[in-house]
Amino acid sequence: MLVSLIVQVLVRLLSLLWLLQGSITLVGALAVVNSPGSFRDNFLAYYLGPILTLGFAAASWFAAPRLSRLIVGKSEGTAAVSGLSPYDLYAFAFVFLGVNFALSSVADMLNWAHYFLLENARSTTFETLLTERHQASYYEFSRPFITMVAASMCILYRQRWARKLANSRTAG
Repeated sequence: MLVSLIVQVLVRLLSLLWLLQGSITLVGALAVVNSPGSFRDNFLAYYLGPILTLGFAAASWFAAPRLSRLIVGKSEGTAAVSGLSPYDLYAFAFVFLGVNFALSSVADMLNWAHYFLLENARSTTFETLLTERHQASYYEFSRPFITMVAASMCILYRQRWARKLANSRTAG
């Protein structure tokens, strides 16, 4: 297998990480800008980071073939991996990404669930769960929740996505 193909998969893996990070940061920026008393005048400060991250994610994804050839340079070689196809490499990358996402979010989700159960036990009415303090708690839950959804998608759809990427590699 060509070393540039392995590098291409790694660049695309990094692109997916940036895509998730940019998406989560964008959701956070939307929550801050839409909250009461936010600094709407400093709109660019909230959105510039997420937009640049998403832009870099998209650019590195589409530039991955050229970047991999540039990184490897003229000393392109082959890695001795018998029986490993581009499909296998992409499938492994999606499983790795999914497990990484799951492990990075499960502790935060359990911590939030514990907090929510304690607060729910103290609350006497549903309205008290909708206070500003609780809404901030729901916002804190969004990051690990989105990450866990992404983890599930990476693991559940790994075969379909790996097949598409492997076929696009051979077609192009």
